[in-house]
Amino acid sequence: MSAPVDPDPSPTLLRLVLRIPPGWEETVQWQLDQAGWGTGVYEQAFPAGHLDDEPVGRPEEGTLSYVVEEGERARFLAEFDRLAGILDWPDGGWEVRGESVLRHDWETAWREKWKPFRCGGFVVHADFHQLDRGLLRPDDIPLIVPTGSAFGTGGHPSTRIALRTLRRWWGVRPAERVLDVGMGTGILGVAAALLGAGQVAGMDPDPPAEEQARKMAALHGVEERCRFWNGVLESAEGSWQIVFANLQSGLLQRYAPLLRERMSADGRLFTGGFMDRNAAPTLAALRDAGLRCTRLHEHGRWRAAEFEIEA
Repeated sequence: MSAPVDPDPSPTLLRLVLRIPPGWEETVQWQLDQAGWGTGVYEQAFPAGHLDDEPVGRPEEGTLSYVVEEGERARFLAEFDRLAGILDWPDGGWEVRGESVLRHDWETAWREKWKPFRCGGFVVHADFHQLDRGLLRPDDIPLIVPTGSAFGTGGHPSTRIALRTLRRWWGVRPAERVLDVGMGTGILGVAAALLGAGQVAGMDPDPPAEEQARKMAALHGVEERCRFWNGVLESAEGSWQIVFANLQSGLLQRYAPLLRERMSADGRLFTGGFMDRNAAPTLAALRDAGLRCTRLHEHGRWRAAEFEIEA
């Protein structure tokens, strides 16, 4: 999920933060993306230090953020107002707040908001954080996110579930070949390479993703084992022991047969990023493609699932 990060330091941008009724994040992102605004940045703060065996505090309310030119403010607000009307949201159930920022201030704001956190044995942090190595647990793996990354930073529930799933899978049966569909920053592929995967591939139709993912691989010294490119699932070839598909429900339903085709005979598939109201048709499409659900994850209204090929 991404919003463009423009390096030009001169013009002024407007950062619009949307507070919407819970559960509508995926729908709003898709609708605004179709209208030409990109998919935005979904942000939700989680308790620091959360591991699988530790209690989970209540996350803060999530928001969607879009960065637009000042002159585009009225057009964006009109589009969002129209969308709120179509979705029949109650009065007072949503709001938009905005702040003007210089382009070079985007990184400053990102630095101020971004906090390290632990997830499934990975310690996710930005490249400007100075970690106290003495506080790391013996099996912790630092996972560095490049400064200014607009998407895939690990804070989204489905990404966190995917990281925990990857670490659990690795403890049972490591993999040599890992494919990440809709890679974002490449966080999942790089995590797999750090665990020991010898061949990692990922693609994303969002143009900034390729550069972000390659930068992240280079930060960890695993760029020779990672191949990232701009594209869709049809551009991937071969069979893979682990396939990540952190995609919207409509894409998971559409790509279900091709996702199965990309899995090796003993392959495992992780699907995430879909909402509870879309779970039934999404899981049904994956089952109809010849996949067996081995575990269903729930985090609030977000759902994720693990699959193997039906015997």
